[in-house]
Amino acid sequence: MKFHTILIADDDALLVKTLENAFIEENYHVYTANNGIDALQQFYDCKPKIILMDIDMPGKNGWEALKQIRQENRLIPIIIMTGQFINEADAIKSLNDGAVSFIRKSLSYKEIVATVNSSFRSAYSPDEIFSFGKFTLNMSSHYLQIGNEKYPLTNREAQLLCLLVKNINQTVEMKKILHFVWSHDSSSNNQMMRNTIAKLNRMFEKFGKIHIKSIYGVGYSLQIQ
Repeated sequence: MKFHTILIADDDALLVKTLENAFIEENYHVYTANNGIDALQQFYDCKPKIILMDIDMPGKNGWEALKQIRQENRLIPIIIMTGQFINEADAIKSLNDGAVSFIRKSLSYKEIVATVNSSFRSAYSPDEIFSFGKFTLNMSSHYLQIGNEKYPLTNREAQLLCLLVKNINQTVEMKKILHFVWSHDSSSNNQMMRNTIAKLNRMFEKFGKIHIKSIYGVGYSLQIQ
C-alpha cells in the first residue's frame, strides 16, 4: 500500500500524538517536530508531501518556518494550525508567506484529517495546461506565462485561477471556490480567498482586458474582453 507523508509540527505533545495516530489510520507515514527548528530539519531530511504546522512554537515559530520552507519549495501544501482567532493581518501574512489554509485546533480530529486529505488531493491533481487570452496557466509548474515572462503562483492561487479559467465569463459561486480551493467555508478562508483574488488582479492590471470581477453576494467571474 502506498503511503502519503505528512509532517506535523506542534509543541503540544498530546495533540501531536493524537494526530499522528489519526493520520496513521489514514495510511499516512507521519513525521513529527515539537519546534520550528526541528520542523525545518524534518522538512529537509524526510521530504514530506504535506505539512501541518502550529504558529506558536519555540526555536522558530510557524511563520518563520513557513517562510523558510517556501524559499526552498513553493508547491508543498503547508496548513497552519492555531488555537487563536485569525485576524485579517494574520490571514494576509499567511497568504503572502505561502500557507494554503488554516485549521483551528478546536476542530475534531476527523475534520482536521479531512481538511488535510482535501488539500493533498487538490495539490497533486493531474498535470494540466490552460490558455486564456494571452496567458498560459501551467498547473504542473504553477506558473502563469505571457510571452516569455513567467509569474510563479502559490498552490492556492493556481487552483483558484484554474477553476475560474474553466468557467471564463461565467460566475463561480463563492462556496464552490472555497470548497474546491480551501476545502471548507470559514471567515479566515473567506478572507484568504479575497486576498488571493486581489493579488491575481494586481498581476493582471499591467496587461489590461482581463480581470476577476466580484459578483456581489454571489461569487467571482474571470472576464476577458
